[in-house]
Amino acid sequence: MSRIAVFGMLALAGCATPQRDITPALQGSWGGRHIGLMVGTLDTDVEFDCAEGTIYGPYLVNNDGRFSWEGTFKRGTGGPVRVGQGPPERAAKYKGVFRGGDMTLAVKLDDDTTIGPFTLERFKEPQIFRCL
Repeated sequence: MSRIAVFGMLALAGCATPQRDITPALQGSWGGRHIGLMVGTLDTDVEFDCAEGTIYGPYLVNNDGRFSWEGTFKRGTGGPVRVGQGPPERAAKYKGVFRGGDMTLAVKLDDDTTIGPFTLERFKEPQIFRCL
């Protein structure tokens, strides 16, 4: 490998944005219009209007508060659902910006569909409409 290639790779590695774990700062409830989060130490339960999801920790953010967390998303249905016949759980990325007591969050599904963005506040009650 040439010296130029090595120096180029080292320069790019130096550009990586350092991340920090903010799990303790996130723990507890977060709410907004059409969304609610209950953040635990290892994972987060997410409630939407007629849908649900899970976000897996650790909760790392860049120095500017931006994040991209792995998780799942599952659409809900109205009425009773037989065991094994509900909508499938899908892989999802939860992306956004965290700033103190506020968070903006959007969900990108495995087929590139984006849900959101949502604005959440710490300790605020979620405003969710259930499926009927």
